[in-house]
Amino acid sequence: FKQNVLVTKSVCDYARGHNCKHLVFASSAAVYGEPEIFPTPEHSFLRQTSIYGASKLACEGYFSAYSKSYGIRSLIFRFGNVYGPNSMHKKGVINTFIKKALNKEKITFFGSGDTTRDYIHVDDICHGIMKGIEFIKEQKESLVEIFHLANNRQISLEEIRVEIEKILKRNIQYEIKKSRKGEVLFNSASYEKANFLLNFNPKVNFDDGLNQLVEDIKINQKII
Repeated sequence: FKQNVLVTKSVCDYARGHNCKHLVFASSAAVYGEPEIFPTPEHSFLRQTSIYGASKLACEGYFSAYSKSYGIRSLIFRFGNVYGPNSMHKKGVINTFIKKALNKEKITFFGSGDTTRDYIHVDDICHGIMKGIEFIKEQKESLVEIFHLANNRQISLEEIRVEIEKILKRNIQYEIKKSRKGEVLFNSASYEKANFLLNFNPKVNFDDGLNQLVEDIKINQKII
């Protein structure tokens, strides 16, 4: 709440007080909770199951309100699960699996290996953001616009494990633990709207991006 909602409110207040007319916000597909439609479009029902998703949705509400009330043009991107180089600080599934695999440690599936996410490479995220900035600068009226930046594809934990095994050319041990409350089981987002209005189209193949990330983490962990 402090990192997302309070900081977002402060950014909106600062923009209003300093005549800033454009804001871009990094939201998340977590705002949908457990989606009913795959791939999920932007107009889908928002059903919160996680505290993180609830905080992101609250931020979107502030951007929308400030856009309507004060004429600040707001661009909201709901990201898929972002991965790629220079992400040693991230504690997400892919980074955790790679680090453990490189150190020959056991990885953990919560619930099962069938859980999916929509993974998107950081280069494609940057491409989408730049397209969005070009778009919002051309708008003349106050607005708030929401786009997905994702890959339109579900990738399971088991698929990630198998692909890392291929890259490292060795087996990865794993264990299965009980599902965590609030955990979304399946996720994929449609980027049709971003494709139509922003000419956004992700370019990085997941297998290639994963290989790149493994090499990056090897270097950063000084593992050969």
